[in-house]
Amino acid sequence: MSEFVTSERHFAGDSLILTELSPRINNEFASAISTVSLAAARSGNGEVKAALAVVIDRLHNYASVHRALEMPAHNKRPTHRRISANYANPSADANWVTRA
Repeated sequence: MSEFVTSERHFAGDSLILTELSPRINNEFASAISTVSLAAARSGNGEVKAALAVVIDRLHNYASVHRALEMPAHNKRPTHRRISANYANPSADANWVTRA
């Protein structure tokens, strides 16, 4: 019986850590995407913009995988966001768009 209680407490602790870390990880992905998007927007070189677009897409994919692996939270509003940038317009800022 005590083994089960210890295991349950261990799981509760892990769950709390994951609950605390998950939004921070999402924020780090958003920050990285924003930084790379800004670099792409400021670049005048088409090849650089294309390369950075690939990086941005890859970061979005990693963020999507992270969100898919998150522990489900009850009564949690969806906060999934995707940054998009207009690569054709170097002066464009990243736009935040709520994902459905």
